[in-house]
Amino acid sequence: MELAAHKTSAEYMMCINTPEYTDEGKELMILCSIDGGGCAVSDEGIERRLNESYGLFADGNQGSLATQMMGIIV
Repeated sequence: MELAAHKTSAEYMMCINTPEYTDEGKELMILCSIDGGGCAVSDEGIERRLNESYGLFADGNQGSLATQMMGIIV
């Protein structure tokens, strides 16, 4: 869920596309600079941020599922 949230935030920042948003995205490691002066979603940066800030790993601890967070029993 955190991975999807970070990717969605990065995509939103790209849609707004103002220096305030893109600079913050780069600081948060969810955006990166590309040749030609633009930005792109940084999958590597997002994975690093999730690992370093939240202790989450794509191939290991992925955090709670949305159903668990909302108390839904399936």
